[in-house]
Amino acid sequence: MANSLTELGDIYGKIALAEAALESHLGVPICIPGCGKCCEITVAHRVEATYALSTIINTSKYKEIMSRAEKWLLTRHKGLRIYGRVNQGVQSKKLLKEFYTVVHLTCPFSEDDKTCLLYEGRPLVGRAYGVTRVAGPTATKCPRPLGKNETKLCRAYIDDPNLKAQINQWTSNLSTEDRLTGFFPAILYREAYPARYLYLSNGGRVASAKILGSQEYGGMLWQYQLDREWKMAGI
Repeated sequence: MANSLTELGDIYGKIALAEAALESHLGVPICIPGCGKCCEITVAHRVEATYALSTIINTSKYKEIMSRAEKWLLTRHKGLRIYGRVNQGVQSKKLLKEFYTVVHLTCPFSEDDKTCLLYEGRPLVGRAYGVTRVAGPTATKCPRPLGKNETKLCRAYIDDPNLKAQINQWTSNLSTEDRLTGFFPAILYREAYPARYLYLSNGGRVASAKILGSQEYGGMLWQYQLDREWKMAGI
């Protein structure tokens, strides 16, 4: 995992450079105070959770972050009725519906002022938002000011084939365990407290949709993915 973590840090750094380049070109900030549009519950690989833990393990924020993750797991959110572990790959229509309910829950690491308590360790999806893909859910929903040559229906983003190739190669080199994907609060808690995570999930105290795991990464990192989703939705 050490090599995967090192390269992940390099990828995060390159996304930060891409964000700075985009801001310089547009003449406006990509991230503005009080927005929080990138703070819906998102997915992450297990290795991303490991990286996130490394940024907080010896800080005063650690207990608060893990407390919020556990509270999120145990909260009986509206619309979630199926509880306990399910066989991976056996996903009923009802469970998939609940999965998409979880997607739109508020992230437990989002503060009242829309800043992120885990900003230094946020996963790829949060870093890519508004950088390698436009903010959404539609082009007109982004609250940041328009930059050079932009319109409400035409926002700029970075399309870097080298970065895309690096991320794809990094993903393909991950071990089966490190590639495991889940909702960020759940997979973070699983990585920090594996025994307690199993106790809670096996005991039927956590909604099944929150603990679904997969080898397929569902994060929206690139504009072509978003364009495809918009087309399917008739946007």
